[in-house]
Amino acid sequence: MSAVTPSPEPAERNPRYTVAAVARRLGVAPATLRTWNRRYGLGPADHVSGTRRRYGPHDLARLEFMCRLTQDGIAPAEAARIARTTLVDDLPESRWPRSAPGIDDRPYGAGPGPSAGGAGCGQPGQAGSGEHAGAVTSANDDCGGLDEPAVADLAGARGSGGRVLRLADAGVAARGLARAAMALDSSAVTRILAHAVAADGVVAAWQELVCPVLVAVGRRWEQRGDAVDVEHLLSDCVAAVFRRAADREVDGHSRPVLLACAPAEQHSLALTALAAGLAERGASVRVLGAAVPIAALRNAIVRVGPVAVFLWSQRRTSADVQVLTGLPVTRPPTSIVVGGSGWQRATLPGRVRHAGSLREALDLLTGAPLQG
Repeated sequence: MSAVTPSPEPAERNPRYTVAAVARRLGVAPATLRTWNRRYGLGPADHVSGTRRRYGPHDLARLEFMCRLTQDGIAPAEAARIARTTLVDDLPESRWPRSAPGIDDRPYGAGPGPSAGGAGCGQPGQAGSGEHAGAVTSANDDCGGLDEPAVADLAGARGSGGRVLRLADAGVAARGLARAAMALDSSAVTRILAHAVAADGVVAAWQELVCPVLVAVGRRWEQRGDAVDVEHLLSDCVAAVFRRAADREVDGHSRPVLLACAPAEQHSLALTALAAGLAERGASVRVLGAAVPIAALRNAIVRVGPVAVFLWSQRRTSADVQVLTGLPVTRPPTSIVVGGSGWQRATLPGRVRHAGSLREALDLLTGAPLQG
């Protein structure tokens, strides 16, 4: 009888995880992990073609490092390159225990994991595109500074299988939106949001539905480490509904309002709500989106001659006052308004005003421009 060569390292010290287990832990769809493997080379380092993929501790550390980098606003491709080329000893300590208690080989979506393997992804992946910069923590960020509500304990209800968001003092529509989002039912999410915008207006839909549910999803991720797919699906639906609301006939001869994120700011969902609210008031809008370079913003102001400019900055690190002082002075004058939590402790130039809510931003941007 042939002898069996013992493993040089016991399995409990060198655990191997299935695609489903890794997907559940990171809050992604299994297809997203395959995309990362194919597109970025972030798969099991010792995988043999024709065999099932099993992730080791070092593989997981690289995936987590990539997720952390994208949370800080680094583009997915660049984050993957950094994670792939960083030496193992230099990787941040993994959040996974070596023995990985509670992580097993159940099919994705079974038990206390995400309710389904949806199109969302941990930080950089998304079905169809494969790249979705930002993270679940952006759910809180996108509302921060524009009507973020106070939310109580939002852990999933007992016995729910982790499929329920508890929202304190939320209305029926918000609870319905939360249920649809947790079920990854994009059609229902879109219908609920579109009805709210049509019936109650952009501000009410943002304050009473979008922000409470987004914050609840973000808190769930902080507590459980899942629901990334929920946040991505919900954010995409919100953006689509508000973009449709912003696409309406306005006075094409009026000076537009220019909306942009600060050069280092990646979170832009609040801009879509603001654009829809401005269109609802009959204002012409130009949206430049996330991470607009200062030179591009200056050129846009000179080219368009907007009646007002709104600059969003959620994080303090992206709230650069030098960007504001470097904006061109126009004739007729252009109002400069900023929004987002990043600006709250900044010393703003005299001609710049800060909006603490969506309604206040709309009022400032549709009012008379600053003089001089």
